[in-house]
Amino acid sequence: MAHILKEGSNATLKQILNRYHSLILGVAFFMNFAAILFHVVSVESYSDAMRQALSLNEYYMQFDRMNTNLSNYISDGSSEIKTRLFETIQELENSMAGLQELNVSPAFQRDIKDISLMMGQYEKRVRAIAEKTTTGEEGFSSSVYRELLDEYEKAENIYERIDAEFKPLHLQLLSKASERQSAVMKKSRLYYAVFLLLVLLLSAYGIWWGKRLSSWILLPIQTLTHAAEDIRDGRLSEFRRIDFREHIYEEGTLLIQVFNMMAQQIKSQIKIIEEDAKTKVLYQKQKVEKLKILNLLRTSELKSLQMQMNPHFLFNTLNMIAKTAYIEEAEKTVFLLKKTSQLLRYSLDYMGKSVTLGQELESLGNYVYLQEQRFGKRILFEFDLDESFHQTKIPCLILQPLVENSIIHGVGAFVEGGRVLIQTKYEQKSGRGLIRIADNGCGMDGQTLALVRERLSSDEEQREKLGLANVCRRLQIFFEERANMEIRSTALKGTAVEIMVPVKERDEENVENSDCR
Repeated sequence: MAHILKEGSNATLKQILNRYHSLILGVAFFMNFAAILFHVVSVESYSDAMRQALSLNEYYMQFDRMNTNLSNYISDGSSEIKTRLFETIQELENSMAGLQELNVSPAFQRDIKDISLMMGQYEKRVRAIAEKTTTGEEGFSSSVYRELLDEYEKAENIYERIDAEFKPLHLQLLSKASERQSAVMKKSRLYYAVFLLLVLLLSAYGIWWGKRLSSWILLPIQTLTHAAEDIRDGRLSEFRRIDFREHIYEEGTLLIQVFNMMAQQIKSQIKIIEEDAKTKVLYQKQKVEKLKILNLLRTSELKSLQMQMNPHFLFNTLNMIAKTAYIEEAEKTVFLLKKTSQLLRYSLDYMGKSVTLGQELESLGNYVYLQEQRFGKRILFEFDLDESFHQTKIPCLILQPLVENSIIHGVGAFVEGGRVLIQTKYEQKSGRGLIRIADNGCGMDGQTLALVRERLSSDEEQREKLGLANVCRRLQIFFEERANMEIRSTALKGTAVEIMVPVKERDEENVENSDCR
């Protein structure tokens, strides 16, 4: 360490001393320059105060001009005046933004903010007047004239309040500018004398003290320079703490301590960065694995929900077929059994799979036929279908539970006049398909409907059985939260379940082709 401190120090010391003597002379000239600069800054401070006053005065002139335009507009309703009115509003907003940036005093800022708020109310009145006037022609109808006068009186009251606020603020800025001018004149004379005295003292003191400082400054700086060169050349791992034991000034000791601390922190940060890089790589791997697991869980949940088919309607159907076989000849029984087998085959073949909306409706037709045989003329089933988007993929068995709900909770108890509507419709504007199951049953009151909607989003309710919650959950999983199901009901009038599903681009092309045909 001693060798490092000693090497090349003599020549450098002579250079530093020569430069230091030159620096002392430079300081003397700099002090005079600083005095001139102070004068310039002081004058600029006064000019700034005057600019603030002029900015406030310009804002008030613009505001007064806008109030005049408003009065003229009320008088003749000219569209040209209306245009100038809104141009002035924009100019006022720009001017207010500049006033709010002025750093005068807290009281000034508070008053400016009050004016800004009042100006906002004034602009609302102006816009209200503009909205009440007849568009597309000069002037306006007399039917709104009284309303316009009322709005104008409110605007005029705001104008008077702002006018009352302006004068004290303007006087405040002018007074501040005058005070700054007086202060500048006093401080200028004082600073000239102080600067001249400082130049003389610094010149004398610098010559005496310069030689002592030079030796103290050079030693720690040279040591730090060599250490910094090692770090610059990439030898940070070889860096060792600088142990400067010789007597130096306090600031030099602090500088070396801070340099040691900085070098150690750099080494620690490099180590942390390397560890963070390894951690990020591991985190990305874990994230990929987590996504794979979540995908498997969603797939498993979808299949699990689809397997919760309630066979209640199958038992009712089989009982009805048995009674029919007892009463009628075998042909109708065979046909009923055929429909039942087709329905069962559809359930077994497509369980856990996606189907087209057309396939789902075809299977629903078999189910509806069986229910028609069961209920006879008590319930009328109607189909209103838009086949333009029936190639859209949906989960299997989502319509049958909705029709079954309409029968059980809606029209199943009707002796006659029951009606269930199955409707599909493509909405070209939104690119979505509507599936609607509606009945004219007993319906629900508002409280019951709210309870059903709440249970619809409950995880516990969704897994109990195949029903509304099951259908809703399966749709959300299948369409990745892009499908919606809404329940609408009116007491004693009926209930409707509406499902909105997104239609892919290829389905939209089918819609266009269908329209062309």
